[in-house]
Amino acid sequence: MNNLTTNQDPQIVAVELMEQFGLPGAAFDLFSDGETTSITMKSSITKHIVKHRIAKNKMTATVCILPATIDSDFTEESLTTFLKDQGIKYGLKSKAISKIVQMVNNKELVLDAVVAEGKAPEGGEDAKVTIFFRDHSASKARIDASGRADYKNIDKFISVRAGDKLLTLQKPVLGAPGINIAGEELVAKGFDTIDITTGDNIRMLDKGGRVVYFATKNGYVSYDAVSYKIAVVDLLVVNTVSYETGSINFQGSVYIKEDVSRGFRVKATGDITVAGVVSDATLIAGGSITILSGVKAKGSATLSAVKNIEVGYLEQANIYCSGNLTINRYVYNSDIRCKGDLFCNREGSVISGTTLSVLGNASIYQLGSPSDKATRVSMGIWEDKSATEVIEKAFELEATIERLSLIMHYISSREGTLGEIGRDKYKKLCLTYTKLMSDLEALEEQFYISDRFVNCPKSKLTIFGTAYEGVSVAFFSSLFRITEQFSYTVFKYNYRTKQILRMDIDDDIDTDNVADSAPQDAIQTGATPT
Repeated sequence: MNNLTTNQDPQIVAVELMEQFGLPGAAFDLFSDGETTSITMKSSITKHIVKHRIAKNKMTATVCILPATIDSDFTEESLTTFLKDQGIKYGLKSKAISKIVQMVNNKELVLDAVVAEGKAPEGGEDAKVTIFFRDHSASKARIDASGRADYKNIDKFISVRAGDKLLTLQKPVLGAPGINIAGEELVAKGFDTIDITTGDNIRMLDKGGRVVYFATKNGYVSYDAVSYKIAVVDLLVVNTVSYETGSINFQGSVYIKEDVSRGFRVKATGDITVAGVVSDATLIAGGSITILSGVKAKGSATLSAVKNIEVGYLEQANIYCSGNLTINRYVYNSDIRCKGDLFCNREGSVISGTTLSVLGNASIYQLGSPSDKATRVSMGIWEDKSATEVIEKAFELEATIERLSLIMHYISSREGTLGEIGRDKYKKLCLTYTKLMSDLEALEEQFYISDRFVNCPKSKLTIFGTAYEGVSVAFFSSLFRITEQFSYTVFKYNYRTKQILRMDIDDDIDTDNVADSAPQDAIQTGATPT
């Protein structure tokens, strides 16, 4: 008889007979009583048909066998030899093979019976790196109080501070290797190691099972996730400050190769250097500011430095300098406050239409111009404040605003899932954000608004070229307007006589320790500017 049996569903049997063994549907009939499926072959099968499958990962092997319909012994040896000929060298299941042979000899169809299994690797842990600083590639625009994206503040350059934890390296734990049915060894976890290369300003702390990496300086994290090289760069170099970069708030120094666009800010705890032109932008430095070209603005440019400022030229700018200020070409229509010395004494350099407040000495080539009636100079007085402390507080507040902005951005991205309570909380966050921004602006204004005065009785104003009539000059409460052109002249204050004195540069002497007959002119002054 040409009858076979199986306990498989008849639909599955039909598919397997056609697909696995290549039989047409007309070659067999199926009958099922609910438990057993009978297969009637319409022609005799003289030889057992064996098909095998090896999983892609080489961890299992299965067989499908269509028994011969005539008497033909099927042995464990023959099946084992067949499997080995297919490249199966490990994990043969002798009990399963014995059962399969019994089924075939009983004329039972064998479908997807497992005949070999590999051994998976056991235990172990590969090395793992966990990052604790924000990835720069994930930078997004801040969300303002109205819920709109502020593309001038995209937080592209994220600073870290000295002592910040940057990443940890979990050391590998070696596990037991495995083997697949092809006899190939499978590497266990723990063989994959990671070698982290440290650059500048990184401290490493080995805690046995893991290594922790810290920043030793304020700066910008340079990290390569492929080579695992990490460093903290305390000098941030960018081409421009524009919508491409957003405003910059950096713990370190900043070098800008080209221009700073209108409406953007650059804050740095260190120095700021700009090779191009600064428009109506704000630069605040905990160190010095150097602008190789100049400031070309319309009244909204502000430069503030705890140390020195050097610039090529100034047009409609506001300058607040706790150190020395050097202008190499000209100043037009600006407001300057300088706690140190002011230098604008290169031949041909000009200060015109500008208000100057200088605590130290001022060395100027040309002061005013034939048509200038707006230039005012105040010598020996400084509106004192702790600029370093103010800037540090501003940076801390800025960091708080940054964290809040990230939270608001995340919540706004889930707006459709927020309930009424969630929306109320989001509104409160927006109000908090607005207040913090207002507090930040007020804090920065403290850099510019005085809280007490200091004075320097030895302050002097030196003109190497010409001081034009119409310029107002003040030393403390003594003020006067220049009524005729002076050249190669020094203006000083005699603290003993409370008088402003003028003399030629060659006759410059200590006015508090000279006889009244010394070559100097006392200037008639008033209590208020004329």
